[in-house]
Amino acid sequence: MPSPESAPSKQLLQQLAIAPTGAQTFTPAQKHFNNLVKKLQRQGDALKKWEQEEAVFQNLWRTEYVPLEQKKNLLNWQLACLLDNANATIKLTEADLETLSDVVLDLCEELLQKPAMDEPSREQLHALYDKHSDSTLEAQMNEAKEQIRAQMEDMLGMDLSQEDIDLDNPEAFIARMLQRLQQEQAESDDTTQPHRAGHQTEAKTKPQTKAQQKREQAKQKKLQEQREAEQQASQSLQSIFRKLSSALHPDREPDPTERERKTALMQRVTAAYRTKDLLQLLQLQLEVEQIDPNKLSQLADTQLSHYNRVLTQQSEELKIELLQVQAQFKMRYHLDPICSVTSKDFKSIITDFVEGTQEEIAEIEEQLTLLQTSKGLKRWLNNTRKAIEKQMQHEKMLHTLASSGFTFR
Repeated sequence: MPSPESAPSKQLLQQLAIAPTGAQTFTPAQKHFNNLVKKLQRQGDALKKWEQEEAVFQNLWRTEYVPLEQKKNLLNWQLACLLDNANATIKLTEADLETLSDVVLDLCEELLQKPAMDEPSREQLHALYDKHSDSTLEAQMNEAKEQIRAQMEDMLGMDLSQEDIDLDNPEAFIARMLQRLQQEQAESDDTTQPHRAGHQTEAKTKPQTKAQQKREQAKQKKLQEQREAEQQASQSLQSIFRKLSSALHPDREPDPTERERKTALMQRVTAAYRTKDLLQLLQLQLEVEQIDPNKLSQLADTQLSHYNRVLTQQSEELKIELLQVQAQFKMRYHLDPICSVTSKDFKSIITDFVEGTQEEIAEIEEQLTLLQTSKGLKRWLNNTRKAIEKQMQHEKMLHTLASSGFTFR
């Protein structure tokens, strides 16, 4: 897959674009080639801009947001400890104690999800969680893992009890499951191959209508044309690669300085050929003066069509790469996976996170002040209990509506 660093410069792209000669008009293949070159430039620029802007974003995240998050985590830790000690100093009802434990458990769970939490702090949080919970956190985590395992077994239709899998590592787990499915599919194909062959023989002996025969012939012809076009496109890449390799092979260069230059160029050639980056190979041909803009305009439409097929594939790969980069960004910063994000949104995302965290900090500081007195603590527990009950009623209502088939529009 082409990288932003290997994207041709604007000047070289302009040189790659085919120019009309005299009164001659562009052929469809030439127009398509020029459009693809421009499209690849836009896509390469977008990817390069994203990476540049994300580097700025990460710096702002570290300097503006992370200190605020660390302050909020410290305040939440203080809040959890204050609530934990409250029962020793203030007489609380059973309802108050239950609400207090619910809040402490929520705070512990939130803090334990923070990657920067050190091991001693994690051990203290585990102990605090176990103190306020009917079962230990470790037991709950093991139970949750077994539930996930059972759900995956139902979904995949396979027994995972003997599998050596790490449910704490979702990526490794998914990769292992894909490997297992592929293995079972291969075994299934091996055992059913004779059976399928028998069916194919039966299908061949079954008479077809003329219309079915024509459709099948057209389908086979189209598939054959696609295979030939892909093979010719691959041969075009090989041809360019061989010409560049012949001209730039460093072992044939006696001059040390020139050999070093050719070695660097050959590394670029090899990398571009490995990723089928035709645009980069053409750029290299321009750099070493193997081709010139006039030569591109003299290429036959059949040759250009091979180039266009490769360039189209490059364009699709760049499109997918940008989507993947955006998806990883949203996952990394816990953004809505469905929302659309561009590099233009980075500033507002930082602002939203900073302002939201500042509001949370102010709220926690206000709570810590309020909870210093027994009267304030009881009033806060009463308000919190009402809020929890209201939330539970709301969730119950939504569950009832969903069970009845009601949908929100």
